[in-house]
Amino acid sequence: MGSVQPPSGAPGSGKLGGSDDSSQGPQVPKNFFPSMHFTPKEYEEFMDNEFKFLSQIVKHDMQRMKEQMEKMKREET
Repeated sequence: MGSVQPPSGAPGSGKLGGSDDSSQGPQVPKNFFPSMHFTPKEYEEFMDNEFKFLSQIVKHDMQRMKEQMEKMKREET
């Protein structure tokens, strides 16, 4: 009586994946990126690059906001 089962035929019912390789730790689902097929190492590099890219955007936006704040302060006085 512990686990809640979705009605049979509902999305999410049935097993995902097929063979049980949970011993390897968390896996990127095979169909996570339907048009891209990554090995775990490639996936890691991809995420690293995404993170660097997004970090640069955030830094750039923060810099612009800072400059605008300073400009507004100067205009007030």
